[in-house]
Formats: sequence, C-alpha cells, structure tokens
Amino acid sequence: MGGNQGFTGGFDGGFSTDFSDIFNDFFGGGFGKTSRQSSRENMRGSDLRYDIEVTLEDAFKGVKVPISYVTHVQCSHCSGSGGEGTAKSVKCGTCNGAGRIRTRKGFLTIEELCHTCSGEGEVIKNKCKRCAGSGRVRNEVGILVTVPRGIENGNKVRVNGKGEAGYRGARSGDLYVYVVVKDHKFFTRREWTCIVMYQLR
Repeated sequence: MGGNQGFTGGFDGGFSTDFSDIFNDFFGGGFGKTSRQSSRENMRGSDLRYDIEVTLEDAFKGVKVPISYVTHVQCSHCSGSGGEGTAKSVKCGTCNGAGRIRTRKGFLTIEELCHTCSGEGEVIKNKCKRCAGSGRVRNEVGILVTVPRGIENGNKVRVNGKGEAGYRGARSGDLYVYVVVKDHKFFTRREWTCIVMYQLR
C-alpha cells in the first residue's frame, strides 16, 4: 500500500485572510523579504506523501523499507540550471530585471511577480533541450526509508530533500512517509506493551 502526492491545503468552512498578502499586493511585498527571495521560495519543490504498511514486529524493532515513486528530479543534462551547455542568463525584458511588474488599477499601482522570469529578473538565453529550461524532469526515484523502532500507527517519517525537485536549482521539497501498523493475529499493542487475549477454560 503506497502512493505519493503533493500536499494541498483547503478551507475548513471558516474564513481566513492573510493580511500580509493584501499588503504585498498593494505595496510590493516589502514585508521583510525581497522579490527575489520570495520568488526562490515559490520555486521550491513540493512536499510529497507516501504511505507504507509495517508489521507489529517491525514497528517494535525498526525496519528499513524500500520505496519508489515518480516525481520531478533535477535534470542531469543541465545539472538543474535550465541552460544548455554554458548558456548564460540575460536580463528579463518584461520587467527590465526587477523581477516584478507594476500595473495601474484606478488610483492604485499594483506590483506583481513577473510571469516571464518568475521573479528572477533574468531569463535563460539558450534553454536546456531536455528540461525546456525548468531544471527538472520527471523520473522514478527509489530510496530506503528507515522506520525507527517503537513507531506508532499513524506516525510519519520525514525524509529531507526527497520531495519534488525545485525549479531551476531551487530547494527540493521533503518526503513524508506515513506509517500504518498492521493488526496482529494474536497481539494488541499498548505503547511499548504487547497484550494477548486468551480465554481460559
């Protein structure tokens, strides 16, 4: 039993507003982060989830579980740069290297992330033919997950950097492995204690 997917968020029926987003829209995102810092965070790879099952015995003693999944990995042809060979980046013509563009809406000036360069302020002149300039390609990944001894049903194991590769060399996401401890034929677990129910005649 297993599978991987990107983490997603959702509403729980209530209403929530991040006022920093509103101020960022109106005033250019100057709340402690530069536009390039924000763009690099947006280019980070997504976290992934994978579910596994282990026996009660393995949960007590710990076990290494091999898993495989398909996700974006760093392009080996360009080493994640997105450029072909020694291709260099040039200043983005859309935002003139600023990474953000300004548009007038009535009496307001709205500053937004440049969609041409994704806020980098630069574009690759000669894009990698294998990844089309993204710095990543889809491929199958195989790793060995260490499930620690004493793990309980529903616990998760975090594997740093094994999520989706980031865009053009940005930081990769993490992999979260959720553990399901299978029911035992005879024993019931209560923390570190195994209990067996036996009817005396």
